[in-house]
Amino acid sequence: MDFLDKLVLPQSTHHMVLLKYLLVLTYLILIPYFSILIGSNIISLFFSKRASKLNDTTAFQFAKDILDLITFNKSIVFGLGIVPFLSVMFCYAQLLHLSPISLSGYILISLIFFISALFFLYSYKNSFHMKDILRVASSAKSSDDKLTDDIINLSNRTNIAYKKFGTYSLMLLLTSAYLFVGALKLAADSTRWESVTSILGIIFSVNTFVYFIFFLVISLLVTSAGILFYYFRPNNDMTGLDDKVKELSQKTSLNIGLISSILMPFLLLLTTVIIPSKSLTNEIFIILIVIMFVTILIANMFYFMLKKGHTKHSTSILFLTVIFMVAVIVKDQYAFDTASQLQFNKLAKNYDVYQIKLKEEMGLTVTTVNGPDIYNGRCIACHQFDKKVVGPPYKDVLVKYEGKMDMLVKFLLNPVKVDPNYPAMPNQGLKPNEAEAVADYIMKTYEEQYKK
Repeated sequence: MDFLDKLVLPQSTHHMVLLKYLLVLTYLILIPYFSILIGSNIISLFFSKRASKLNDTTAFQFAKDILDLITFNKSIVFGLGIVPFLSVMFCYAQLLHLSPISLSGYILISLIFFISALFFLYSYKNSFHMKDILRVASSAKSSDDKLTDDIINLSNRTNIAYKKFGTYSLMLLLTSAYLFVGALKLAADSTRWESVTSILGIIFSVNTFVYFIFFLVISLLVTSAGILFYYFRPNNDMTGLDDKVKELSQKTSLNIGLISSILMPFLLLLTTVIIPSKSLTNEIFIILIVIMFVTILIANMFYFMLKKGHTKHSTSILFLTVIFMVAVIVKDQYAFDTASQLQFNKLAKNYDVYQIKLKEEMGLTVTTVNGPDIYNGRCIACHQFDKKVVGPPYKDVLVKYEGKMDMLVKFLLNPVKVDPNYPAMPNQGLKPNEAEAVADYIMKTYEEQYKK
């Protein structure tokens, strides 16, 4: 992404650390939201197709409720989806500047699929609600044949959209997720940076496929925990909810949650095995143990609720799922941090070069200032220590500056006419450090050789 490269400014080590923290915080927003979008889309699409096939009104209502839950506000798409996506893209543009991979470009392609998926997801929602409206309208008797035909035609078009848009949104979301997790795994594997020269290197990667399956299972786990909490949280005010819908939501969330939490330990081990050995650290193994422990707790809670037929652990499961997500994100970022140490060292050196060049351009370059050189280059033509030239001899005028070096430096920076027998000294354009150096030199020479 050449245009992103041009926007990148060299960063200091301190700024790169801040960018890493920003990346983690962004993932804590984006990845749970992305997961819930995928999981909810899968569940809603499954039950909407089941409702159409079996004419099951309960399944239809449940599918619509799940869809409404994740699309209740369009502005949330920007706050939890698009803006974090852009933040990730620009963080990697900064952190992987001068590296051989175009990671931000791959994430941008993933973002394009993500935005397209959201367009179809909201269209899918609208077609859902339109079906309800048209069903009521078509059941009402009307003497206007043209209006009846219009309702029938609109119903047919809505049904076509209803059947297609949900599938389109899911396919685009899955494509976006596949490219996104592939980019993340590539970032954490510096051994592949040279070999992956196009997006095909991500698409046809075993690492991408394994982590994508892991991400799908995470999506189902997070979504099931969210559904369980939404319907059965303490002090739930959803009193008007149909009992059959509640029963279906309980059964669905508990079954999906149990299956996904049982699969999770195996997938965690598999995703850890494919991490390059140079990226593995003690911290990663410690976090992995924590994740395993939390996952086992979640699986046991799902199992006991399913066995006993209650939902009293819904809040605990949501809390543990949040801990699980945070730990997974931190583990992956540790792998990225370890894999990119050489890259960060390169960026730190590049920043030093950039800083020196910038100071040179602004005239702020810190160099060693030599007092004798400045005297011999600028002062000796008009001043000597023991005899008059253009200006007075130093041995006569430096007496008044003894112990007052700051006054001498100030005069050298902004000379004024003092003695009417001599012309005014022209401003030599000295910088403060140059004036200090030459003042120190002439005063020391005067004190050593001419002071009585």
